[in-house]
Amino acid sequence: MARVLIVEDEPNMRKVLSANLRQDGHVLVEAATVKEGLRAVNGNDFEVVLLDQKLPDGEGSEVFKAIQQSEPSTAVVMLTAYGTVELAVDAMRSGAFDFLTKPFSSDNLRAVVHRAAEWASLQRENQLLRNTVGRLEGQSEIRGSSEPVAKLRQVISRVGPTEATVLITGETGTGKELVARAIHKNSTRTNKPLISVNCAAFSETLLESELFGHERGAFTGADKIRHGLFEAAHQGTLFLDEAGEMSAAAQAKLLRVLAEGKITRVGSTVARDVDVRVLRQRTAI
Repeated sequence: MARVLIVEDEPNMRKVLSANLRQDGHVLVEAATVKEGLRAVNGNDFEVVLLDQKLPDGEGSEVFKAIQQSEPSTAVVMLTAYGTVELAVDAMRSGAFDFLTKPFSSDNLRAVVHRAAEWASLQRENQLLRNTVGRLEGQSEIRGSSEPVAKLRQVISRVGPTEATVLITGETGTGKELVARAIHKNSTRTNKPLISVNCAAFSETLLESELFGHERGAFTGADKIRHGLFEAAHQGTLFLDEAGEMSAAAQAKLLRVLAEGKITRVGSTVARDVDVRVLRQRTAI
């Protein structure tokens, strides 16, 4: 399932496209002009865009350029008639995913959109990994044979397989992050990323953007959509170092994630589902 934008001026064609794509559970938004298409692109995050080339108020290339600037990982499929195939090929050279020549079969349409959605998902996963590669944590072992270490291992072995949120406390240098890694290693999420963030290293505004992401134009310098660490850690584990340093506002948003499994990017009103296990660290005084 993907979020799909259809930019097509013919009502009957939009109806046919929507009816076919709903069979696969896609979430659809429709636009009939360049202006409507630009408004949709600026206000939403789409995995796939079906884009007609000839629109009443301009060329589909205007919408295509806006998509490339705001979210290059969106897969754009050009809709073209026989006389404009050359334009569609040029669009593919510029970064479009594919094109469909009218008339097209239902099976072909659904197959192309399915491939486009998979491509977009892979692009975004790669982007998130590149953005957070410095925070990806590998598996680690806690060494030692003393009784306290043995008890710690027992606790980790019991807590690890659960979905419980865990608070890890201890003095500086006692290996709290090693414990977080071990919990992740012993969980069902071990093949997914463990991402760490030092909450004390960011200002309140930057921390919210880091954790929850932001929309294009949310603040000065936000020239494109940014996926936050919760989205990067989807189906994995997020380790919040010095979580006690978070502001009250950020803690309220964190509470919503823990209670509802939803995040809202800075500058957005759209709640997005995330599946993240949270481990929090606090230095003991």
